[in-house]
Amino acid sequence: MSLVTELEPSKELVESPFSTTNSGKQKQNKTPAPPLKFDSRPFLTVIAAIVLACAGAECLARMLACMTVPADGKDRAFDAKMQLANKIANDKDPAFIFIGNSITNQGVYADLIQERLKQRGFNLKVLNLGTTGSCMQEKLHLLDAACGPNAGPRSLVFQVSPAEFEEELALISDPSEEFFASYVGRNSKYRPASKQRSFWDKAFDTLDQYSYLSRYRKYWCQNLHYAFGYITNPEAFRSRGPLPSVHSQCSLKGWSPWYGFASDADLDMYTQTGLREFHARTGKLPAQEWKWDFSRIRMLSDYCKEHHLPLTLMWMPELSDKTFLYRVKHSTPEKCLERIVPWTKSNGAELLDLHKSDSEPTHFSTWNHHNALGALHNSETIADWITTTKFANQYGKARTQK
Repeated sequence: MSLVTELEPSKELVESPFSTTNSGKQKQNKTPAPPLKFDSRPFLTVIAAIVLACAGAECLARMLACMTVPADGKDRAFDAKMQLANKIANDKDPAFIFIGNSITNQGVYADLIQERLKQRGFNLKVLNLGTTGSCMQEKLHLLDAACGPNAGPRSLVFQVSPAEFEEELALISDPSEEFFASYVGRNSKYRPASKQRSFWDKAFDTLDQYSYLSRYRKYWCQNLHYAFGYITNPEAFRSRGPLPSVHSQCSLKGWSPWYGFASDADLDMYTQTGLREFHARTGKLPAQEWKWDFSRIRMLSDYCKEHHLPLTLMWMPELSDKTFLYRVKHSTPEKCLERIVPWTKSNGAELLDLHKSDSEPTHFSTWNHHNALGALHNSETIADWITTTKFANQYGKARTQK
């Protein structure tokens, strides 16, 4: 080997590592990196945990629902009236249906009325679907449930008071958030335009049909709120008393009796508390002028015309001197009648005026709510009136003769 050859530096040492040739060789010799693989196991684990948690919550919700029986409507009292309405939805027998608020609920003994009619040869069913604190949409929902597509003849007796025809005072009977937050209210076709459902609301409504956790979410949230309050501030929550319970005594035809009566001092107190309640609900005091508004009752009138239902507006007995209603508006029951009677006739309805038929204070629990004694008096009077109606003589007598 020659000396030149020995002294010649190696090409690997002379060539720069930054040369193009060398980099090309490195690229050729470098093996390609393996492609990244997506590990789905953590993602699937999270999904499985969510599904198991929802399944466990649903099982717990179903167990609690079986033990506590939460209401589908705004309360169990409304559910009880819905059950009564559904029972006669497709009943062929002619029936008188009484609908109203707590005044009807306590003041119309439907069982007694039906028995009195039977004694006089009328084969008619009588049902009390009055519910406490109900708005017009709730009443229409109950009425629609009682008048199924295959139902027999129906006659509606709707309890009203002049307050429902006054623009300001009728605000107290506007649609309640409590009802429209319930399962029945969310699915009611009588929702007002101001309470229309969004896409997500409708999606949850579909879920309500299969999930008790979603269906009674209002009930669970309410009880969680109370539980949290008892834990964080037990004294304050204990002072409020127990959770409100539903009056358990209800007759087969829907009458919920009240056995107490109001003393003179109690009746005088209602005169003052009425103004405070109005201020608490509306944030203002009522104006000293009676502004007539028939829009709410017109909804009912239109329904009855569409379904060919005879409509009677019933003004129940009251102690008119024990309320702020007429005094603050500078009006009287007689002045109200001068406007109500013409409207009733022009809309093809009748008026059953009972507001002066009973003035015995021991028959009242408030100035316009009746105890059991008052309900008995009212029901006897109503039974006498029914025997004179065209509906009773056309359908009740005809079926008896057959």
